[in-house]
Amino acid sequence: MDILLPLRIIWRASLQPAFEKRAERLRNTRRTESFNLRDKTRDHGVVELFKKLTPSAAPPLRLVGGTSDGGYLVPDLQNSRLALFSAGVGHVVDFEYEFAERGCNVYLADGTVSKPPREHLNFSFTRQNIGLGKAEISLESWICSNVTSSNPIAIQMDIEGAEWVALSKESISDETLSAIEWIVVEFHGMERLWEDEPWRVMSSVLNRVLMFFMPVAVHANNCAPGMEIDGRTFPSVFEVTFLNRRAGHDVSSKDLVFPSFRNCPNRPPIEWPIAAS
Repeated sequence: MDILLPLRIIWRASLQPAFEKRAERLRNTRRTESFNLRDKTRDHGVVELFKKLTPSAAPPLRLVGGTSDGGYLVPDLQNSRLALFSAGVGHVVDFEYEFAERGCNVYLADGTVSKPPREHLNFSFTRQNIGLGKAEISLESWICSNVTSSNPIAIQMDIEGAEWVALSKESISDETLSAIEWIVVEFHGMERLWEDEPWRVMSSVLNRVLMFFMPVAVHANNCAPGMEIDGRTFPSVFEVTFLNRRAGHDVSSKDLVFPSFRNCPNRPPIEWPIAAS
């Protein structure tokens, strides 16, 4: 008999969650204190970057994958020839499964799991992370090894900060990037924009994506505390749906959606800090 079992039950039921909440509060306090010591001369540049990411028009959008973790707003384009590349599998593939059910070929990549949590005949899984490391695969190589230039391509990406490398010129060429129909990506670590090297990398990646794509949906994620600038809360984590500027789809301000789904429970929501123009 495990004489420690009652203690383990008490720990898991009450003490462990309390310790985790306390540790999170401490991390957030330190983060806020550090942010308050930032170089405020960069505030204007950060605000301008968020303005560029704020949609002014959109095509009809469709919520795919549900309202919880794993759901995204995407252009409502009916195309069973679409090849969807989903980087970052984790424990939920409802978004990818819905596209597979519509007849699309879905390519998944994640080096942190052995296989997707659900299987589908239209799934093709690569057990590698997207990146430039020795054991990783670049976004360019992953796409080009699976489809031809005649395939319409879309990308969904939630890879916990590795998106900055994945969307760099070293990982994907302008030619391949500009041929993609739409991209949904969750960006992480925006609180580091006040550091010189992260600012250079992150602003460069975002401006490069914006050369070829227009933002059509944004969502501020409340999984992490935001950053207060002049009375507005800027998210450190957020999702953007980008539509290729060359796609020729009709866009309108009436189809704009500022989603409020996917907020973590028991935490205050974070609204997108820039109003649509």
